[in-house]
Amino acid sequence: MSPIHRSLPLFVALALAAPSAGAQGRPLRVTGQHDLTFGSILPGVAVTIRPTDASRSAQLQIAGPKLAQVVLTFSLPPSMTSPSGDAMPLTFGPTSAGYSPTGSVADETLFDPSTPITVTLDGNGRGVVFLGATLRPSGGQRAGNYSASLTLTLSPSGL
Repeated sequence: MSPIHRSLPLFVALALAAPSAGAQGRPLRVTGQHDLTFGSILPGVAVTIRPTDASRSAQLQIAGPKLAQVVLTFSLPPSMTSPSGDAMPLTFGPTSAGYSPTGSVADETLFDPSTPITVTLDGNGRGVVFLGATLRPSGGQRAGNYSASLTLTLSPSGL
C-alpha cells in the first residue's frame, strides 16, 4: 500500500461587516497561521487530528477591536479531492475546533465547527481558532495529492 500525504490548505474568507461604533477603528481580520496537516496516511486507516494538537491542527489568528465579541461561522468541506477527482471523506465532530484568546492549546474552549459560535477577543483584540478533523480513506483509496478548502466567516456579534 502506498502512503498518501495530505494537508488541508485553508482558504479563509472574512465577512464584509462594518466595525461597530466602539471598534476603535480596527476591522475584523483572520490570517491562516498553519494548515491542517494529516501527514502520511494509509488506505482504510482513519486519521483524527484534534484541535489541541499544536503541530498538526489548523490555526487561524483573529484580530479586531479589544474585547470584541465575534461570531465564527465555518463552511466545511465534506471531503478532500485529488486532481483526478478522487474523493476522501473528511468529517468534523462536536469537539473538532477550539478557541483560545491567548493562542495556546492549553486554554482552548472546544466547539463544533458546524455550528456558529460567539467568542471574545482578548484585551489586545486577538484570538486563535484551532481546527482538527477526521480523514476517512477507503480501503482502496488511490495514492495522490488530496486537498480541500474551507471558509471561516467573522462577523461582529449583535449585527
